[in-house]
Amino acid sequence: WYLRMQPLRLPARNPFDNLAKADGLRMPLFIAVGDHDTLTPPSMAEAILARAHGPKRLYIQPGPDHNGMFYVGPQELIAQITSFLKTLN
Repeated sequence: WYLRMQPLRLPARNPFDNLAKADGLRMPLFIAVGDHDTLTPPSMAEAILARAHGPKRLYIQPGPDHNGMFYVGPQELIAQITSFLKTLN
C-alpha cells in the first residue's frame, strides 16, 4: 500500500548523471567494468574516468556482463583493487 502512494515519476528525478558529476571528483576513483556489460558499457566508464581528477584507474575485465564481475575471474579483480589501493599511500 505504501508504494501506491508514491508518484511513479519520483525515481525519474534522479537521472544518475555520473558523467556530469565526474568533473567535481577530487578523490581516488577505481572503476571496474566487464567488457560484455551492456547496461554500463566500458565506453561509459572511460568517459567518466577521463573527466575525473586525482588518482584514478579503470579495469575492464574480460568476459563478464554487468552482474558477472565476481563470477568471472574474481582473483584478478581483487588484485586490481589491491594494486590501486597500494598506490594511494
